Amino acid sequence: MTAQPHEQGAMPTIDKKFASVRKALFHPDDIAAFDAGLAKLTSISPIDLASLDEFLESWWRTAVIAGRDREDWHRVLNVAERIQRGEPPRGRDFADVLAERGYQVPR
Repeated sequence: MTAQPHEQGAMPTIDKKFASVRKALFHPDDIAAFDAGLAKLTSISPIDLASLDEFLESWWRTAVIAGRDREDWHRVLNVAERIQRGEPPRGRDFADVLAERGYQVPR
């Protein structure tokens, strides 16, 4: 018997094209942010191609990461939403994790 590769977490194939990236986005907030950002970048004359390229690269990465595990991406967005509302993040304190790993953490 041989070990089989684990399929979850496999990188989805998404072309680095605006239409492909937008099609790969599934969360309504991501789609709205993508559309608004692209509209803003393309409404400026002359269009800044470097900014447009950075925008596409960033959203392509988001689409790839989100596409790997949709449930996890929903959890990430929920945590971000709670933090933006001012709620403290749940879980262990980062300083405690660092201290356990031997880092000097001022308190």
